[in-house]
Amino acid sequence: MKKIIIGVFVLAVSLFGFTGCYDAIYQNIRDEIELTTQKMPGFINNIARYNNGDEQYLFLTNGVIKYKNAKATEHGKWNELSGNGLPGSVHYVFEDTKFKGFYFSKIIADQKYVYALGFEPTYDTDNSRNVPKELKVYYTEPVLENGQLKMTWNEIKTLSEEINKYQNEIDKIDDDNYGMAISCHLFGTNSVNPEHRVAFLRVGGGSPYLGNSRNETSFLYKLNGGTSEKVASITSENKENPDDVKFIYSEFDLDTLSVVYFGGKYHFMNYLNAETNEGTTDFNGKIRTEPTYVYFGDYDDNLYYFSVDSYNETYKKMFKYPRASNRSKDGLESPANFLSKNDEVAGYIEYNNLSSVISIAVTSESLILGRGSNRSYNSNASTGDGVSRVKIDSSTGKPTSDSVSFETNAGSVMRDPYIVRALLAVDPSKKETETSIYSSMDYIYTATSAGASSTNRGLWAYYPKADGSKGEWNRE
Repeated sequence: MKKIIIGVFVLAVSLFGFTGCYDAIYQNIRDEIELTTQKMPGFINNIARYNNGDEQYLFLTNGVIKYKNAKATEHGKWNELSGNGLPGSVHYVFEDTKFKGFYFSKIIADQKYVYALGFEPTYDTDNSRNVPKELKVYYTEPVLENGQLKMTWNEIKTLSEEINKYQNEIDKIDDDNYGMAISCHLFGTNSVNPEHRVAFLRVGGGSPYLGNSRNETSFLYKLNGGTSEKVASITSENKENPDDVKFIYSEFDLDTLSVVYFGGKYHFMNYLNAETNEGTTDFNGKIRTEPTYVYFGDYDDNLYYFSVDSYNETYKKMFKYPRASNRSKDGLESPANFLSKNDEVAGYIEYNNLSSVISIAVTSESLILGRGSNRSYNSNASTGDGVSRVKIDSSTGKPTSDSVSFETNAGSVMRDPYIVRALLAVDPSKKETETSIYSSMDYIYTATSAGASSTNRGLWAYYPKADGSKGEWNRE
């Protein structure tokens, strides 16, 4: 099995809708919660924070870029972007019997700019499927005018050229990969504090979760508006990157998927989702401007965590945690074994018989964990397990227990067989019931085979009521 396109995957299911025969959100009917009409359907990879002055905005893409003011606490208040430099969205041309247009699959922001990665789909007659063609990166610097964000988008052509050079090389190695061997990943810290936000593009390498075949080169670009800087590279001749003063580039490798800020530096990790407790409240009730704990999950059944104070140089081995086939060869251990040997005996919580932790929302008193397969094309891929909730010690940030019940209807909304690919708590200084929270629900293959409903695939949201009382999760 070949690699997925990280941040661009699930093209086939992203472009087509399926209708299922079973709606797993049956509990809502029992609880007499009326589901709203879905306005944000489709495959959503992540939700990016962006600040303009004192206002925070949220960006996402389900093929088309959309945004909203984070203060908006009503379902469906998203603005759809088009024109102003953006290519036309994907549409089907009946006369040509094929799709045309551009599909945005990932979006991230730094302190000043917003970036989006996407592609033009083309039909591969050999494999009878739509595949990515002409991958491109766009950016914008939003400007606030009359209370609204105004944006002009531009392609970062130098990066687009680098991506397509890489894609052409992959095609020479395996011209029957139908896009599956391409690995281009747009990612960043997405920190609560905009001063800690950075954005990167990884070109090459692969995923630690899927496949035995990958390209053994990987290049890391730090984005800065219309320009970029190649800050690290891995080739057969160059396996290691020297440390930088501000970035720990030696933690970057072929499988890098995320980056977190702590201790005044940015650290790369080989996990699909990693978060910190920056922005939560400490024992004095003050908002943390610096994180004290890091949380992440892997393809096993564990939630991992460690304190920032306990971090040392040997932790780089844990961050470079490759797929199982390479683990013993490189002499690396699982995070569970590593943490237990480095005075973090309680550095993980195991969930037996559950699938991966692939998304995390941090609140002041608990973590919400999105669970499910992180694989898109794999005969062994599991369906989703919805969400779990873990209590944390608000004074320190350390997880304190195994899974506990929700104080909202989250457990009945986000449940099997749905995969929860993205989670975001707007204000982590507040409790689970007191802040707006967003979730992206998905399933593998068709709705029928997954036992899901296409009307539940997309963005869901929780908003506390205006009087501060507990609200309820619903379709966005």
